[in-house]
Amino acid sequence: MAGARTGLRERGLRHPRVQVVVDAAVLTVLLGLGMLGFHDTFAGDPRYLTAGFGGIVLGLAVALASASRRWGPWLTSGVVIAVYLAAGLVLATPAGPASGLLPGADAPGVLLTGPVTTWKDILTVAAPVGVHGGMLVAPYLSGLLTAVVAGLLAWRVRVPYWTLVPVLAMTAVGILFGTKDAPMALLRGMVLVMAAVVWLAWRRHRMRVHGTRASADTATLTHPATARRLVWRRVGLGAGVLAVAGLLTAAASPLLLQDQDRKVLRDVVEPPIELFDYPSPLMKFRQYVKDQHEEVLFTVDGLPEGKRVRLAALDAYDGMVYTVNPQAGGHFSPVGDASRLSAAEAPVLPNRQNGSLEITIGAYDGVWLPGGGKLTGVALSGPRAGELSRSLYYNDDNETALSAIPLQSGDSYTAEVVYPVQVDPEDLEDRDFATVVMPELAGVPQVVPEKAAELTGRQDSPFGIAGGLASTLHESGAFSNGREGEVTSLSGHYAGRITRLLDAEQWIGDDEQYAVAMALMARSLDIPARVVMGFYPENHPEGGGPVQIKGKDVHAWVEVNFEDIGWVAMDPTPDKDNVPTPPQQQPQSTPKPQVLQPRPRRRSRPTCRRTPRRSRRTPSRRSAPGGTGGEPW
Repeated sequence: MAGARTGLRERGLRHPRVQVVVDAAVLTVLLGLGMLGFHDTFAGDPRYLTAGFGGIVLGLAVALASASRRWGPWLTSGVVIAVYLAAGLVLATPAGPASGLLPGADAPGVLLTGPVTTWKDILTVAAPVGVHGGMLVAPYLSGLLTAVVAGLLAWRVRVPYWTLVPVLAMTAVGILFGTKDAPMALLRGMVLVMAAVVWLAWRRHRMRVHGTRASADTATLTHPATARRLVWRRVGLGAGVLAVAGLLTAAASPLLLQDQDRKVLRDVVEPPIELFDYPSPLMKFRQYVKDQHEEVLFTVDGLPEGKRVRLAALDAYDGMVYTVNPQAGGHFSPVGDASRLSAAEAPVLPNRQNGSLEITIGAYDGVWLPGGGKLTGVALSGPRAGELSRSLYYNDDNETALSAIPLQSGDSYTAEVVYPVQVDPEDLEDRDFATVVMPELAGVPQVVPEKAAELTGRQDSPFGIAGGLASTLHESGAFSNGREGEVTSLSGHYAGRITRLLDAEQWIGDDEQYAVAMALMARSLDIPARVVMGFYPENHPEGGGPVQIKGKDVHAWVEVNFEDIGWVAMDPTPDKDNVPTPPQQQPQSTPKPQVLQPRPRRRSRPTCRRTPRRSRRTPSRRSAPGGTGGEPW
């Protein structure tokens, strides 16, 4: 021990070997606790631990060599860069399937650009981010750098407390680049505080003992009884400090974590997606019904009877279109590892069922990825698998997936899903609505709140209000999607169409109008509701097997969020056999056929003889007496 201690001191390291080993072990534990902050970011993949702890061990080794050999800052920096590049080929760039056990051809480029690009990539990709594309550079580089700085401060600086700076920096990096679900936050915090207090107290004690022994006055410490009392006093003091620190940490953690959202950098970094560029799938509802009625959109295998295939959950309305909230682009994050869309394992939740769907695209050409509910993983296949995986976005809150490039015939994938909740109405009687932040609606017609108040006036329970809206529309409305041979029913769900629906003496429409009308009325009553568009067949084939989803299988429904239950589906659309009643026709007289009558004969015009009027003053013509006649007057 004495020879080893002398050898280390001759090389420039002032600390004995035992202290160096203890320091290295403690620093590995403290830095490793911060490294665990990446756990949910990589979904617990052991390769991130290999990269992170590998960087910590290499960093402490470089720091020990620099301290013992008295390297200058430039030489130390050069060695760190060389170690980063050499070991990073194995630790930070895992081999791809085509390269076998060796790093891929792009590994050197990934290591050179990783220190600049990996921090942005790891924030703009939805967790889990995967281990390819330079993602492992983040834990590897952060572990390497913090370990180098911590080791140099521990072995080249007399004040031991400065060593906590890189330790806290590693903890902050794990928090900022992690997710909202902090893994073992309380346990890690307690271990970090307790280990740091014990280690710093021990180092302070050793420095004081060695400094006192080196001085001229050693009479106090050379007495065995005094030395033992001093040791036990310091042990008791250290144990008391340790106990107080543990109790304070345990007491303060629930207060700090209660009802507080964990703030991480990925919450404030906006991914490069603009939802305004992707129209609402509800706009194509009538196209599926009329133009693609018997056309196979896609084939799904593994769909249980009674389950539905979802396209998107729509929560925003502007008077023209019900769509995915355009302001929610920050919630659609690029998918890093498509096989793990959720950072945690997907347990079977109460009233929910896990399943696997094999989907093959046919005539469907939209950007919204068909799925069965909450996606926990997507295994892409087909000739465009790589292209689609790089264009995939997912919103875990809306349970909606989006591909930046439209799907096309031949694309296929396997979706691991958790189907939406199914609950008996009796279980909802005592449930209140959940507190959910919903986007503000615009352009809602005036008839909506008026009709909502009219239809729910006698209801008092939350389920009675929401269920009353759905049942009234379902029972009192008539179904028509405007196809040939059906009663005229206008398409669309703009404000004028919804007004015409609710103002009419007889409600006539299809899923598009009824779902939007119910969602708008529910939102006017402060009910957390959204419209969901998707597909489900009328009848499943006997014995299971693949199901061909055609245009006629398109549907829209409403989901309402109940406290401690989640989103519950409600169907306000009337049955298809509930056709509109034709208007009552007025009886009309049957006209008689017209007969051509003969032309009337023309009567001759009678001769009008005028009788001269006699004047009272003129006497009548008379013959002169005794003569034959005379002239008139």
